[in-house]
Amino acid sequence: MEKSFLPINNQYSSIDLPTLNKTPILKKKGIERNSLLEIAKYTGQLTKSQDKTSLILESKNPIESNTIPQKKSSYYEKVDMLTYVPQKGKEIEMKTNIQKYLKSFTTLDIELAQNKNTLYEFNSNTLNSKILNKNVYKILEYSFFEMSSVISTPNFYISPKIAVINLFFFVTNSKLAKKNFLELNLNKLQGLSNKLSKYFKKPVHLDLTQIYSVSNNTDILVNVLGKLGLSRRNSFSRIIGRFFKYQSNKIFFRNNQNKLSKFATILTGVNIKLGGRLMKGKIVPRRSVKKIQYGSLARSKANYITTARLTQKNKRGSFSFTVSIGHKFF
Repeated sequence: MEKSFLPINNQYSSIDLPTLNKTPILKKKGIERNSLLEIAKYTGQLTKSQDKTSLILESKNPIESNTIPQKKSSYYEKVDMLTYVPQKGKEIEMKTNIQKYLKSFTTLDIELAQNKNTLYEFNSNTLNSKILNKNVYKILEYSFFEMSSVISTPNFYISPKIAVINLFFFVTNSKLAKKNFLELNLNKLQGLSNKLSKYFKKPVHLDLTQIYSVSNNTDILVNVLGKLGLSRRNSFSRIIGRFFKYQSNKIFFRNNQNKLSKFATILTGVNIKLGGRLMKGKIVPRRSVKKIQYGSLARSKANYITTARLTQKNKRGSFSFTVSIGHKFF
């Protein structure tokens, strides 16, 4: 087998001529088939008179590659065929046609557009609805507190002609609970509606509903617990004991679902949580949350769950009551 010494990358190496046809093995080493064929041409032309130096100089000359020149494609040929791109000459015609089409069904009065001016004015009091509701809630809370009663969060229905305020209230004084509330406090309610009408700048209608059990509304129950928590004599266990003592004989955890019952729902359970410390509560380190639950608040037993929270302050810091009540419809 003959061997030839040929320059590759300015170095001499021995390559077997019969192995030139085995291109897959050579391709793995990074040697292409075209370069090897050129080497074979040099070996065929090599004569005895030629020197190795002349062969090296000839190998350094670049090998001409027969590459076909590619045509330069225009911008419009590169665009997808699905999208229609007009030629440069037709763009001006399309713009004029579109302008004529728009002018056919739209007419613009330039004088009217230049002279007409529209001004919009907003009332700052109507924009801040959250601030408005908080202020009205404080007015209602303090006014009903003078009538020895506790209210729930009011619902506002405001129209251009009238404002309706719907709320629930509970009379805390047991002596006044059996009497008619409207007859006792008619003058106070009329004065309250007149003050609110000046505040809303329209007549105000009060829609009041009295409830006879604290456990029917979470907002009222939280307000009662918060006022009891401000007293120095009351602890959490004493407040809960008094609450369940007076409420267990009423609608609370009622099992008999009579058709003639005047209540639309029954209570399935209640959860009361205290965060913080009361004045008479024992100081237990790393334990500032107390919780008690009666009944069940599961979805299978309760159709509707209401939650309310109230935060108060005392000398030991701040405390908050969180109440959740589960209701079940008949």
